[in-house]
Amino acid sequence: MGMLVGRGGFYCAGVMFLNEALLELRGVIFADSTGRVDAGAFKKTKLTFETKNQLSDIMFYDRTDIVKKGSIEGLKKMADYFCDDILVTGLGVGDRPIGILMACKDNYTKSDSEALLLYGNICSLSIEFSRTVKQLELTTADLASLRKTAMNSENLVRMGRLSATVAHELKNPLVAIGGFAKRMEQTAVNPQTKNYIKIVQSEVHRLERIVGDILIYSRKIEIDLKDFKLRKLVEEIMEMSAGCLSFGMVKLQLDIDEQLTVHADRDKLKQVIINLVSNSIQEMTEGGDMKIDASQGDRHVTISVSDTGGGIPSDKREKIFEPFYTLKKTGTGLGLPLCKKIMTAHGGDIVVGEADRGAVFSLILPKRG
Repeated sequence: MGMLVGRGGFYCAGVMFLNEALLELRGVIFADSTGRVDAGAFKKTKLTFETKNQLSDIMFYDRTDIVKKGSIEGLKKMADYFCDDILVTGLGVGDRPIGILMACKDNYTKSDSEALLLYGNICSLSIEFSRTVKQLELTTADLASLRKTAMNSENLVRMGRLSATVAHELKNPLVAIGGFAKRMEQTAVNPQTKNYIKIVQSEVHRLERIVGDILIYSRKIEIDLKDFKLRKLVEEIMEMSAGCLSFGMVKLQLDIDEQLTVHADRDKLKQVIINLVSNSIQEMTEGGDMKIDASQGDRHVTISVSDTGGGIPSDKREKIFEPFYTLKKTGTGLGLPLCKKIMTAHGGDIVVGEADRGAVFSLILPKRG
């Protein structure tokens, strides 16, 4: 609203939300550059749709138009807030109308209508985004609660199903928000508006990654076992991570025999090692040393990733493999559990121990046969 009133050229603006059950619009927020109006009192204003009118057409048919205050009975009661000719645009989430955005200035041009439509789109996008984030927060809390009581396989199955259901529920609105934000980015002119859109896009990408992790974790892991040279796989990962290693001032030491062959799902094992390398880089905030080595015994090949990032407290080492548990300030808490699930599907394991100045994660792969 601050962008619309002042910078947007309008001297006042207000948002009203629709109560579908009562067919009633209620004041939510009001901004006035003159300071003569009690913005708090706007929340007590109501507009009831007794018959079809211009406001209902704007809202239900997603239009932007000028409405004369005297043409609609309810607007006459709002003389203290708005001018005689009010520019109005509809607000919606998906295909569902949720309210209107109203604004006033002395003279309107075509660009004013386009600007109000853009601000209305941003407002709708923000509402949808907030609801999605809130749903995700509530779901994460439910899953965390369920995890605490998951003492048997039945509850673990319930948790997996709940995770998958929630992820699917969130996926569609996130795709819609992302597409909507991309379209808005193409038409936005104001630099501040562009910046807001980029923030929304960044958060959408973050939530999409979370949803993706939940969906991947909830599925059964299918393993395609093949023989391949381990060192070549790790060198590919190092090439992909070269920029992050350099930027993070992390020095890498690789100690894997070129002839060492493992029997595993190449893509899945690559995913696990990438996750461990990424975690190690993030832990070494001021730079450090990382080592990847491998050894083989009679029945297993052990791949180790160690760092100098401070290590993991002994009482947390088992918990980090539990779903939705994380020691990071940001993260889904599904990265290491997914690694555990992949290694278990191989008939192997992943364990964490203490290195000289940090942590060491060991991947245990059974040999062929």
